Amino acid sequence: MTHKCLFFGFFVLSSIFLAAHDVDAQRKAISSSEYYSGIYPKPAVPWSERSRRVEDIEETINDGVVTKSNTTVSEFLLPDRRRYYTKKVEDGKVTEFERITIEHWEYTRENGGAWTKVDLRGRAGGTGYGSGSGSGGTACTQFSVESVIINGISAKLFEALWVTSIGQELSFHESRRWIGDDGLPYREEEVKGMVHPRIETFRDSTTYDYNPNIKIEAPIN
Repeated sequence: MTHKCLFFGFFVLSSIFLAAHDVDAQRKAISSSEYYSGIYPKPAVPWSERSRRVEDIEETINDGVVTKSNTTVSEFLLPDRRRYYTKKVEDGKVTEFERITIEHWEYTRENGGAWTKVDLRGRAGGTGYGSGSGSGGTACTQFSVESVIINGISAKLFEALWVTSIGQELSFHESRRWIGDDGLPYREEEVKGMVHPRIETFRDSTTYDYNPNIKIEAPIN
C-alpha cells in the first residue's frame, strides 16, 4: 500500500502541477513546517484591520455533477460595518441568509423576506463557523512553493497534496494558497476526491479583495 500510495501521490501531484503551471516555473519542494509557516505569515497590517471582501464557493460533486453548493460573501468596512450573505443550493432548493451589522445594530433576513433589527448591546457570546472530520490514515504528503504574480501582486503559491488510505482505496486532498509578499492571502483552492481513477467529490475556492468598492447601509430604520 505504501509504494502504491507514493506512486499515485507522485502521479497526481505531478499531473496537477504540470497542468497548472509552465514547466519552467521555479517550483521547489518544501517541508511541512515551511508550508504552514508560509501560509500563515504575519502581515504588517493585520488582516482583520483591513476593509475587505471575501467570497467563498463550496461544491459537492457526485458523478461529475455538482449536487450541492454554498456561496458565501463576507464584507468588512472599517471601522464597524459588516455584511454576511450565504446562498445554499441543494436538490434544486435555494436557501439564502443575510446579516448586516452596523455599530451595535444587527439586521437579518432569510430568503429575501422582511428584515429584523436587534440591538446587540448587552448580548454576550459570538458566532463561530467551522467543522472538522477525518478517517483513515495519511499515507503520503508533498509540499511545494513558487513565486508568482496574482492580480498584479507578487506572491508565493504554496501547494500541498495529502494522499490518504481508506481501506483498499486512496483519497486525495489538494490545496493551493496564494500568499502575497505583503503577508496577505489572495486566493485559496481546495479539491478532494479519489485517486484512481481520479474522481473529484469536493471543490472550494476563496478570493480576497482588500480594495473593495462596497457600501454597507442599514436596510431599515
